[in-house]
Amino acid sequence: MFYTIVPVLPMLVCLFWSVVLFFEIISRRRDHARIWLFVFMCAATLLYLGHAAYFNHCKNGIIIYDTIYVTCNLAVFPLYYEYVRALTETSRSFTQRHHLWLLPALLGGITVGLLYLLMSDSQIWMFVDTYLYGNQTVWNSGLVTCQSVVHHILKIWFALQIIPILVIELRIIRRFNRQLDLFYSDTEQRSLASVAVLLRLLVLTSVISLGFSILGRYRFLESTWTLMIPSLLFSALLFAIGYLGTHRSFTIDDILSAEIPEESDMTEEESPMEETSAEQNTKDTEKFEELALRITTLMKENKVFLQPDLNLMDLAQMLNTNQKYVYIAFSKVLDTKFSEYVNRLRIDYASHILQENPSLKLNEVAQMSGYSSSATFYRNFKQFLGCSPKEFLEKSKA
Repeated sequence: MFYTIVPVLPMLVCLFWSVVLFFEIISRRRDHARIWLFVFMCAATLLYLGHAAYFNHCKNGIIIYDTIYVTCNLAVFPLYYEYVRALTETSRSFTQRHHLWLLPALLGGITVGLLYLLMSDSQIWMFVDTYLYGNQTVWNSGLVTCQSVVHHILKIWFALQIIPILVIELRIIRRFNRQLDLFYSDTEQRSLASVAVLLRLLVLTSVISLGFSILGRYRFLESTWTLMIPSLLFSALLFAIGYLGTHRSFTIDDILSAEIPEESDMTEEESPMEETSAEQNTKDTEKFEELALRITTLMKENKVFLQPDLNLMDLAQMLNTNQKYVYIAFSKVLDTKFSEYVNRLRIDYASHILQENPSLKLNEVAQMSGYSSSATFYRNFKQFLGCSPKEFLEKSKA
C-alpha cells in the first residue's frame, strides 16, 4: 500500500493545482499567465501519471502510459518557458515561433506511439522487459531496437533543452525587471522576485530530473525508501511552483497598462535624439537638459517623489510632455533610472526625518517618505546609505 502511494504523490500535487488553476481561470478575467501555468500543471500531472504507472508495474497499459510520459517529459520545461513569457509579455507579443520548443515533445510522442502500434505484442513485451525495466538495448530486433534508439535520443534532447530554456528565461526576467526600473518608483510588488524563486526551483528540478534520467528509473524499483526521497522532493518542488504561481497578485496587463519606453523600441521617425545635423542635435540636447531641470525642480520643490506609486507616466503628465522624452531626460541627462532617482530622494528625505525626529517609529518614517512597504524602505535605505535605519540613528547619536 505504501509503495503504491509514494510514486503517486507528485501526480496528486499537480492534479490539485490543475483543479485550483482551472477554477481561478473560469472565475476571473482572462489571465494568460495562469492559463499557461494550468497547462504546465496538466502536463506534469500526465507525466507523473505515467511515472506512477511505471513504478506500480501497470504493464497492460504501457503503450499509453509510456507515450504520455515521453511526450510530457519533453513538454514540461518548454511549457514553463511559455508561462514565464506570459508573465512578462502581453498576449499581443506572443508569436508562433516561440512555440517551437514544444515541437520535439509532439514529434517524440507521435514517434513513440506509432512505433508501439507497429510492434507486435511479443516485441512490446521484449522492449518493456529489456529496456524500460532492465535498461538494456536489444540491437538485433528491428522495431524493438528502433524504439530503444528513439527513447535514447529523446533522453538526450531532454538534457540538451534544459540549459538554453533556463538561460532564455533568466534573460526575459532580467529584461522585464530593468523595464520596471525605468517606469515605476515602487517595483517591490511588480518585480518577478517570486518567479526568480520558481526558476531556482525549476533549475533544481531539472538537475534532479536529468540525474534520474541518466541513472534510469529502473534503479528505483528495488526500494520503496529510495523511491520515496525523489518522490517527496518532486512533490515539494511542484507544490511550491503551484503555490507561488497562484498567489501572484498582478498580471502583465495591470502593470503594463502604459507602454514602458525603451530606446531600442524607438523608430528613426520617433527618436527625438536623431542626429540629422549638428544644429538639430544641439537643439535636442538643450531641450532635454531643460526638461531635466524641470524634473529636478518639480521633484525637489513640490516633493512629488513622496507619492507612493509614482510612475513615469504620472511625471510626464505633470510636465505636460511625452513619457519617452522624460525617459530620455533621465537616461541621457540625469544619467540614472527613474526608480533609482526617486528612491534616492526618498531615502535622503527619510534620513533628514530620522535626524530631526529620532523618536518616530520607522514604519511612520517609511510612510512619510513615500513608501507603502516597510520592507522596501529598509532595503532601499541600506542600498543607498550602506546601513539600516537603526544603524543610521545610532551613528547620528554618536
